[in-house]
Amino acid sequence: MVWKSSSNFDKKLNQAVSTCDCKVQITSSSNGGASWSTPTAIVGPSTLPLFTPTVAVDSKGNVAVTYYDSGSLSPTNTATWPIDVKVIYSKDGVNFTAPQEVAGPFDLMSAPVARGFFLGDYEGLQSTGTKSFIAMFVTTNCNLNPSDPNGPPIGNTSLCGPAGSVSTPTPNNDPTNVFSAALSAP
Repeated sequence: MVWKSSSNFDKKLNQAVSTCDCKVQITSSSNGGASWSTPTAIVGPSTLPLFTPTVAVDSKGNVAVTYYDSGSLSPTNTATWPIDVKVIYSKDGVNFTAPQEVAGPFDLMSAPVARGFFLGDYEGLQSTGTKSFIAMFVTTNCNLNPSDPNGPPIGNTSLCGPAGSVSTPTPNNDPTNVFSAALSAP
């Protein structure tokens, strides 16, 4: 099981300069859930938000974990919120690889607003064979330049926010889409 945790997250703060101690943690059970291992941070702690981790294990015990990462956000950037989808792998569920890019960066501030910027509940990760996985995730359609994720959007900027809510609709009529990616563990 994986989850995002933080002991001192404050949603009212500018996340680029927050005191978040965001982590992706993992725990496992070898007896059908009767007991669980001590939770271990496998990503972080980070002062920038990490969120919506997913996990899958193949038939040989290889583990993949995907998550959204705000690591490209600079403290001075208030125009965009660059997000990357990342993956880490483990052969033993304890030691994980360095994060690898799956998608991004994209601008989270172009997502619809539903008590915050909302990508939906459409993330998933499935084993498709030994060391093979397929990830499903949502991104906004407002892509940022990977070499300058804090700069202006690139490509079709009509697909960029500002984010909309029930009271303030976005001029963007296609803010998010679901994507998939085939992943291979090393």
